[in-house]
Amino acid sequence: MKTYGDVFFLFLYHFFQFDNVLQLWNILQQITLTLAVAEEALEFEQRDLRLNRVLVKRAWEEKVNFVIAGRRITVETRGVKAHITGLASARMTDGGCSFIAYISDSL
Repeated sequence: MKTYGDVFFLFLYHFFQFDNVLQLWNILQQITLTLAVAEEALEFEQRDLRLNRVLVKRAWEEKVNFVIAGRRITVETRGVKAHITGLASARMTDGGCSFIAYISDSL
């Protein structure tokens, strides 16, 4: 029986050759922290995050930094970096104005 984590790993593994399971764990950390920073700064909500909207590439930086609630969090890249794309169905607020992006996948 496959778990959600297995499916996530198999999906990403199909498109990106990870060197070890720690790189996959690091991608999950980066995604989570990126969304947390955006949520804190812009009340950002990604309402339709899918696995095919997570891009992974090799990273030359050894570490990436995130600041959440004034606390700096440093994460080792382990040679990989995550990027979230496809902001369809995302919502954010800036200066009291809310922005909602709704883009149909059928376009």
